[in-house]
Amino acid sequence: MKLGILLSTFVVALVAMVAFSFFETAGASQGTQQVIPIVNVDSTAVLSIVSGTDPGNNDAIDFGDMAAGSTQTKTLVLGITANDAWQLTVSKGQDLKCSDVGQPGYNEIILSADFTFTSSAGTPAPAGTPTYVTSDTEFGTAGTPANVVVCDSTTSQSSVQITYKLTVPVDQPIGYYSAPHTYTLIVGE
Repeated sequence: MKLGILLSTFVVALVAMVAFSFFETAGASQGTQQVIPIVNVDSTAVLSIVSGTDPGNNDAIDFGDMAAGSTQTKTLVLGITANDAWQLTVSKGQDLKCSDVGQPGYNEIILSADFTFTSSAGTPAPAGTPTYVTSDTEFGTAGTPANVVVCDSTTSQSSVQITYKLTVPVDQPIGYYSAPHTYTLIVGE
């Protein structure tokens, strides 16, 4: 008899548990909510010096000692990454100017016409159809920089070569001449 009561209590408890779970499942509700992740990717430009300068000397493009009346070229290679159409410009802070106090050339300049550049594809070359400067061109000024390359496409880890050409006039006074140049990579204009 005790076993019968225990067994019937167990069966009633089991039936109640199954019934409650059925009603709980049947009566359960479900809600959903959708989210939409968004992002606005900005224009991204990465410009770096690959080669052609002396990092130990403020990234100078060193022509060394040149005789008056001589011409020499140096090549600067810049790395480019851009996620839209881009252009590379250059401007000079001043013409090549002698800062050697006490030298005959102090405060003299080498005219822009004697210090020019051209540009071409580096390795690896930029994607798309870049337009390079293929004839000797004077460096632009801060207000009106000169185009170095204009490109209609994105590019990643490509490079551009800028060939500097310096002709020291035959009557140029002795001295140490320098001029700052600023390269600007513009993306998405």
